[in-house]
Amino acid sequence: MAWRLPDHDHRTYPRNPLEAVIVQLRFDPILKVGDRVADFQDGIRGRFPKFEVQETQSFEINPALGVRTRNEREFRFQTKDASGTVFLSTHAVALETRAHIERDALLGDFAAVMKALRAVYDPVSPLRLGLRYVNLLDRKRIGADLQTEVAWGDLVAPDFIHVPCGLADLEGISFGSEFSGGLDGGRLTLRYGMVPEPEREARFRLDIDRYAEQDLDVDAIQDTLMRFAGDIFSVFRTAAGPELLRWMREGTRK
Repeated sequence: MAWRLPDHDHRTYPRNPLEAVIVQLRFDPILKVGDRVADFQDGIRGRFPKFEVQETQSFEINPALGVRTRNEREFRFQTKDASGTVFLSTHAVALETRAHIERDALLGDFAAVMKALRAVYDPVSPLRLGLRYVNLLDRKRIGADLQTEVAWGDLVAPDFIHVPCGLADLEGISFGSEFSGGLDGGRLTLRYGMVPEPEREARFRLDIDRYAEQDLDVDAIQDTLMRFAGDIFSVFRTAAGPELLRWMREGTRK
């Protein structure tokens, strides 16, 4: 399967349904990460002044060796309001924001993270670069904001909420779909569906993950992420219904 994405001019909306946006770069292990973490912090402390260390456990599945676990320390740097977090370990650096407004701000923060990483730990040998946007649509909240009742068909394109052969409507139904395929030197994975939640109406999740695992040039990471963001926006605009777009246009910045 190969993706064929329509062209959509990028636009920044005052309001969006994003739950989280994550940028991650995995690299060959750098064992001195813990020894020089203070130097790395100096490069991003103006934007991410809060700091903590977490003990983490990761799992690696190898067909020959089975499942292997790895324990290590992860260093976390946060904004003052805790809406943005940088994660640093011996094999990856990531940036997560839960108050995303615009692409340029996100990529600007990650550029600062990469500048600090390379200033302290170069050479960095990249293995995987990924950008992921996770949207969560709350129909009742959107309807309340618009002061009108909205149906799921007003918020999401029909192909994204279609129940096969008309076997059911969406009331009380949960479902999930996943599609993954090649795209311009990497891959794009799309996951979407109705997410059940206790004692409340299910919400619609639209999770778009764009990544590459080969031929990565550490000097071209920003340009690559800009291209990834354009692909993700194309998928989102294709999925978004008219009332969702109106809600996004008529909102105010967070």
